[in-house]
Amino acid sequence: MERQSTGTKSQKLVLIADAGATHVRTMLVGIDGRLLGVGRAGTGNPFAIGHVAACHNLKAAIVAALKDAHIPPARIALVVVGSAGVTHDGRGAKPIVEDIRKYLKDTKIVVVGDGRIALAGALAGAHGVVAVSGTGSIVLGKDPTGRVLRVGGWGPLAGDEGSAQWIGRRAIQEAAHAADSVADPSLLMNSLCRYFRLRNFDRIIDAIYAHPMTPSELGALAPLVTRAADRDDVVALGIFAEGAKALALQAVTAARRLHLRRPLVSHQGSMFTVSHFRSAFDRELRLQIRGALFVAPSLPPLGGAFLMALQHCGLPASPAVMDTFRDACHA
Repeated sequence: MERQSTGTKSQKLVLIADAGATHVRTMLVGIDGRLLGVGRAGTGNPFAIGHVAACHNLKAAIVAALKDAHIPPARIALVVVGSAGVTHDGRGAKPIVEDIRKYLKDTKIVVVGDGRIALAGALAGAHGVVAVSGTGSIVLGKDPTGRVLRVGGWGPLAGDEGSAQWIGRRAIQEAAHAADSVADPSLLMNSLCRYFRLRNFDRIIDAIYAHPMTPSELGALAPLVTRAADRDDVVALGIFAEGAKALALQAVTAARRLHLRRPLVSHQGSMFTVSHFRSAFDRELRLQIRGALFVAPSLPPLGGAFLMALQHCGLPASPAVMDTFRDACHA
């Protein structure tokens, strides 16, 4: 990302953050869209590592962005955070705001669910439906009145269908079933043995139960499934099809519950960079929603946070500002 530092002394500065299940990303940005600094730290999800550790990582990423820009904390006018520990309707935001306030005492702080910034970024503020699939998964929809509705997003125990950690868990399950000869053999058994450095698959019990695997650790297995699918492994392709179908059903449900007859539909998250998953998702949606307009994400989740920052500053998202921001993101 290209950083620009000229003309910032009198400009209002905003800090935006995407505190997801795998890591925290921060950007210090001028209201003209120019990137001044970036930061990164470990997971920002309090459900995965606890509130104290998650907020520590968020603060570390904020500090890193400020150091990268050589700008003191007092210069920040507004912080907008999308957190995996906050629901789409804002529950869980208060303790995160209070923790950031200890470091940025006089700064306006806005904390929302990470799905909300993904929705805003993908559709550039328009109404429609966005499916998010990274470490976890969720579907959010927004109608023309601004009402936002969630489908899915129940976490690793109750949902997260089609997410990287769901894909990783299904890989272990299918390999175990193949080891018992109750399911078709696949490349996944050998792939998992190599990944965990096992002499034989029976020892995987030691590897996966020695300590509870975190969602991020399970999600790290998803590339094994991708490589197997690239070699036309039927089981791996079936896992992607199963997860994509479940997530597409959630997107269809969101559109119907919001009475969006010809919805704008987009996506966010690492799983949509996998062609096997994305194509299966698109096929299922086209079968279920006729007349939907499928679009690539206009902006990443951090872009959604920037749009929210402009809104809270009472400023329009002008084409010039957004073009500057996009250039900074892609540089």
